[in-house]
Amino acid sequence: MKYDKGGKVVAHIGPEGLDKGRYELPSPNFDVAIDPQGSPWIVETGRHVISNVRADGSVAASWGHYGPKGELNGFSGCCNPTHIAIRHDGSFVTSEKGLVRVKIHSPSGELVGVVAQASDFKKDIHGLDLAVDSKDRILVLDPETGSIRVFVLKS
Repeated sequence: MKYDKGGKVVAHIGPEGLDKGRYELPSPNFDVAIDPQGSPWIVETGRHVISNVRADGSVAASWGHYGPKGELNGFSGCCNPTHIAIRHDGSFVTSEKGLVRVKIHSPSGELVGVVAQASDFKKDIHGLDLAVDSKDRILVLDPETGSIRVFVLKS
């Protein structure tokens, strides 16, 4: 929803713009992150895409696709990616449920690499929320252990 400065709902935002569509969200995951230019990116889990949304609600850019479990480039299963964070260079960090993994993608969405995979976590874990700190370290909330795991990329 879009609000005015007083908190009143002025419009609903969907993938085709204001009041023109609805997002496909078959699960409770609907993450958003702000890029270094201050622009919002949202995750539409039912379509396996991440979209940059303009102030008028229209989509400026979008990337992502469904991929079977063995394909790292896509997002497998239902409702992925579940969470995103954006690094200072504009690259994306994504997490997935089901086949648990944390990945990095270039600013245009190409896979850069895998940060963590299912074997790095306890079995059947889900809900790996993400953040990036001022040093571009990747912070992963591990709900099973109640901890924040810190991943540092090697050059």
